[in-house]
Amino acid sequence: MSKLESSDLFEENEMSDSLSHITKLMESSSKSDEDFAAELEGVNPRTILGLKEFFKVVSDDQAGVAIESGGIRCELEPSAVKSAYERVSGTITTEDEITIAGTLKGILLESWRFDFVDEQGNTMTGRIDENLTEDQVSNYIAAYFNRKCKASFRIGKVFFKNGRERVTYTLSAIEA
Repeated sequence: MSKLESSDLFEENEMSDSLSHITKLMESSSKSDEDFAAELEGVNPRTILGLKEFFKVVSDDQAGVAIESGGIRCELEPSAVKSAYERVSGTITTEDEITIAGTLKGILLESWRFDFVDEQGNTMTGRIDENLTEDQVSNYIAAYFNRKCKASFRIGKVFFKNGRERVTYTLSAIEA
């Protein structure tokens, strides 16, 4: 692998962060369901499909894998790769788009996270869609903070082979 050449420092940092996160995700998938579940925070369900395909190829070849990114090193022997493949392939993901009526309770611009309470009093916490701009999100705060509104979410569900389920919410829009 060669060094990424880019004139955009933001792109390089984002790429480095993504590679570091994937490295941690790969390592955790070889350890336990609990470690894997913990590392899935904020992971798009589609990432799991790519990871599943990667581990299948490496496992079928009875090979090991080593990856290093951002000072994080992950080295998996063939038996650990097989274990990771079994764990990841036993994981089912779904993603749906829904609109829910409720109240916007907060948005944090620095961490790009939100809190929303539906009409039944259930709190949803999650990430804000990366395609929204800071101006759009600031307008949501000004127009809808602590007010009734309708929010559109991408809901990602991850079902683990041990029966556990993890739900993630991504806020994509808010309207009156």
